[in-house]
Amino acid sequence: IAYEWTIRFRGLDRDGAHWLRTAWEEAHLERLPPGFESGPAVTPWECALIATHLEYLAQSDTLIRRKCGREIEREAMRRAQHALAAGAWRTHAGWQAIHELDGWLRADGHRRNPGTTADFVAASALWCLRRGWITPPTKAALLAHATAISE
Repeated sequence: IAYEWTIRFRGLDRDGAHWLRTAWEEAHLERLPPGFESGPAVTPWECALIATHLEYLAQSDTLIRRKCGREIEREAMRRAQHALAAGAWRTHAGWQAIHELDGWLRADGHRRNPGTTADFVAASALWCLRRGWITPPTKAALLAHATAISE
């Protein structure tokens, strides 16, 4: 993030904003598959954020590297690349790969938490929101979805 400040957020604008906008548009055009096997359908908003996170994680996560070493970081990158190659949120195989990646990241006491990429996803979302490129869900939609996933 500090580096992005020094380059006037060109990387964020070029990469994260592009990935988020692309996934946002695709998720709103396509019929969304059911999410994880046991849960309710996911929203286009979630699909766009998940896809953006996968794109960032497929390249690197320096927090994982600092906490767990380069080999674990490479494994996280490989798993994210696999989820993207499998279709990410667009296919059953993609959802399976996302689910497996999520479980792997949470294992080991959450030491593999992809914090750097999470920061970039949040920054990308704010970047796109501020420019009006994406529209957040309404409070009512968020509350309805929260209710649906908590049941």
